[in-house]
This record gives sequence, C-alpha cells and structure tokens, in this order.
Amino acid sequence: MEMQGRAEDGIGWMIAREPHWSGDDNFFRVHNRWHRSLCHLDLGQTDEVLALDLQRTALRSRA
Repeated sequence: MEMQGRAEDGIGWMIAREPHWSGDDNFFRVHNRWHRSLCHLDLGQTDEVLALDLQRTALRSRA
C-alpha cells in the first residue's frame, strides 16, 4: 500500500494487525512500525512518526 500511494489504507492495515505481532521479542513489531512511520511521513504526519519512534525507544529501554 505504501508503494501504491495508499498511505491511509496502509496505516489502517498496520493498526488492525498490531495485536498479531505485539510480543516484546517479535522483530516484525519494529519492522512494521517502520513501514507505518513511512506511511505517516507520506501524509506529512511527523508528530505520529515521532510518537512511534518514542514508543520504539521505550520498548528498547525495557528490554
């Protein structure tokens, strides 16, 4: 969706599937947040990108 210019669809798809990769040791959680961040960037939603990065940083500091 990201490469098709469907950023809003991509964000919705990622959010709907987050519970499936929510374990602390699940690499896909980090990887998919990266793709979600790219969708937010496409839409000019830099606050959302920063919020996702802060969540990632908080998760790493707990590990």
